[in-house]
Amino acid sequence: MFQDTLPTKLAGGSSPHLSQVIAVRVQAEFCCFSKTFFLQKIVQPALYAKLSTLEPNGYQLRMCVGIASGEAVIARAGVRGRSDLVSIGRAPNVAAKLSDIREAGTYRTYITEAVYKRLDEGAKFAEGVDMWEALSAKVGGEQMTIYRSSYRWSC
Repeated sequence: MFQDTLPTKLAGGSSPHLSQVIAVRVQAEFCCFSKTFFLQKIVQPALYAKLSTLEPNGYQLRMCVGIASGEAVIARAGVRGRSDLVSIGRAPNVAAKLSDIREAGTYRTYITEAVYKRLDEGAKFAEGVDMWEALSAKVGGEQMTIYRSSYRWSC
């Protein structure tokens, strides 16, 4: 599962520099469209070439990206010899739940209303058309407005 969050605190209570937070936010917004392109145009054809029975049997490789904003604490957790970074907070939880949405069709990217409001025009519109569709959904037991998109950007 892939989840992008916008960290505002690091483990130990220190805050990242503002430019780091902005860079993460901008990368998350644009990265989701590139990942969809990469999956559909590079990974899936290679998989079909290697395992030729998948495509005729209707197997389609899919992924979904969820992006939420807010505070998150990044902590190192694990057992001796194996330590992972874990994000804790509402933002990573909502992002994870958004990335678990499985709808029929071509929607692969879901963002919260707060993230949508922060997008610049280039991340909202393609040739004057809004790339995002608003909908009301229950996410983790909470009713909220989210946005979904089926757009993809080539690399």
